[in-house]
Amino acid sequence: MKQIIANYFMTKKQFFYLFGYIFLRKYSFKKIKKMSIPMGWGNAICTSQVTVPLERVYANLKTKTGLNRSKITDTPHFNYLAQTKEENIITYEDYITSYFPQENLKEKIDNFNNLETLVTSSPEKFFILVKKELVMFTDKEFKIIDGLHRASILKYSKNNYAKCLIVDEIKS
Repeated sequence: MKQIIANYFMTKKQFFYLFGYIFLRKYSFKKIKKMSIPMGWGNAICTSQVTVPLERVYANLKTKTGLNRSKITDTPHFNYLAQTKEENIITYEDYITSYFPQENLKEKIDNFNNLETLVTSSPEKFFILVKKELVMFTDKEFKIIDGLHRASILKYSKNNYAKCLIVDEIKS
């Protein structure tokens, strides 16, 4: 019942902003002008943002058994940058070819390398899109919807914080 009530309040903008200002003030919660950000598979509509430590951000990655929650430093994306070569870690190349076989691997790697150059030269210009959900308030954890490559680069280049735009909805 508590979950139903909490989810109801999350859908009401004024309550969400109030909770944000109270519970996320440590992360510089603020209301922003409505933005529509293209993600390739839809447009993210955002009206608020936070600046959070990257260790509080996680991603859901595809695995053989379904989606798996991962810290940024445990992703194939971060390990590609760090050039981690351990037996039990899937490489970025294997991740792309296994779960996104329709993608051009060379193009993906070239784009990732180019993005690394852009992000490391001006990290303040980049943001991550995170899901608007209750765990932001209860556990201070933020799930990436879009921006895992950017988050991995920021973390690898020793940036401890990232600007996160909170996604209110996704429009096709």
